[in-house]
Amino acid sequence: SFYNRLANISKEYSWYILNLNPIYEKYGESQLVVHKKDDHPNKLAHDLISNEIISFIEQNNIIQNESN
Repeated sequence: SFYNRLANISKEYSWYILNLNPIYEKYGESQLVVHKKDDHPNKLAHDLISNEIISFIEQNNIIQNESN
């Protein structure tokens, strides 16, 4: 799949990659877009995506807290 190829390349170059497909698969695209004619993410999608980004950053220790 495209994601698997991209994941392999990202490992080679030490890039971080976050796959958001599971969110869209769980909720369905129609629940996460502004309108069927406007496929921009709606509020729910933005909330889910931001939570995934925060979890990803924490799990991968991407940002180090200077107080620790």
